[in-house]
Amino acid sequence: MLTFVKSLPSVLWDSAAFNAGLTVGSEILAVNGRDFDGDAIKAAIKAAANGGPAPQLLVHDGDVYKTVALDWHGGLRYPRLEKVGKGPGTLDALLAPR
Repeated sequence: MLTFVKSLPSVLWDSAAFNAGLTVGSEILAVNGRDFDGDAIKAAIKAAANGGPAPQLLVHDGDVYKTVALDWHGGLRYPRLEKVGKGPGTLDALLAPR
């Protein structure tokens, strides 16, 4: 049996992970009582966005195992850049063909 473990490379200040007490290096072992994988965490976040319960994470941190609720109900987010000003911007110059 292959078990996936996700070790957190970073935790943003005042994020849902930070507020749940997760730290850099915490390992997520399970989501809602099931082995951790990308599809499981996405499904749990989608369910929470539709009024469902907060995802429950089984976390290993050092020599401590704990279950934490990830209090996030904003659904999946995929950040992207949007131009806000007029005229060429710094990113336009960076991405221009040479």
